[in-house]
Amino acid sequence: MLNIAFGQSKYYVDNLSENVKRGLRQKVRRGEQSGQAPTGYLNDKLNKKIIPDVERFRLVRKMFELYATGNYSLKDTRNLLAQKGLVSKNGKVLTVSNTQMILKNPFYYGMFLFNKELYQGKHEPAISKKLFDKCAEVSARNAHPMKRGINKHVFRGLMKCAECGCGITSEVQKGHTYYRCTKKKGICAQKYVREEFLAEQANNIIKKVSLSSEWKEFMLAELDKEQASSFHSDELFVQNLKNQIKSVEETLDRLLDAHLDSTITSEEYIAKKQKLLNQKIDFSEKLKDFERKGNRLLELS
Repeated sequence: MLNIAFGQSKYYVDNLSENVKRGLRQKVRRGEQSGQAPTGYLNDKLNKKIIPDVERFRLVRKMFELYATGNYSLKDTRNLLAQKGLVSKNGKVLTVSNTQMILKNPFYYGMFLFNKELYQGKHEPAISKKLFDKCAEVSARNAHPMKRGINKHVFRGLMKCAECGCGITSEVQKGHTYYRCTKKKGICAQKYVREEFLAEQANNIIKKVSLSSEWKEFMLAELDKEQASSFHSDELFVQNLKNQIKSVEETLDRLLDAHLDSTITSEEYIAKKQKLLNQKIDFSEKLKDFERKGNRLLELS
């Protein structure tokens, strides 16, 4: 009798476990990630979905934008965002490790991982995949760190001394940047020059080579002609992107059939699926960008 009771108990537990797993699989196929929402998002318990966190969503996007410039380390990025108010859900400053995990999480460009398999999510992306890829490039470069930072001396390396031909160096004194001759060839009478003065000189030179009003009108007229003749090619470009998206979706369907038929292994399926989903995201973002630019041009005209 005891064995029967144990058997029924095990059957109940196994059945419950399988039902939970089945529910999770159905959820991820609908594009819904389970569990706690990542930083920048909230769990909407009423509607059972993940939504942007109004206070932190834009700050997470800013994190990606800053890091993508290549001018900031993970620690610098974390510190700048902390100053702007980006903290964890328990109110603590993000660790460098947290920051790195955010920058590597595909959830932010509209995908999510479940059991190491990539799925397309229904949630609102915080960034484009292009920006995500740019951050990945910066991270790869920083894997072999070099000392770098923001170049605050914008004219350094662009000039030579007009008197002796030596290089120009710069330094900061009392909050201002000054440039001077290195005087490596000996005596030179040239003195320090403040960056603001150099910037004004550069601006005057640029103004001298700017287009006149007549040329500006001529160029605008030529651009209008070119835009009028490009409508047909634009339509072809949009249709080509739509065809590529459809082709990827059909390939994903065939890939799933091959996996279900055991023609390919699970590892092959996951790797190929991830590559195809990322291709689909790339094509979709190009289409959105193109349509957005087209709408902007229509508004301007």
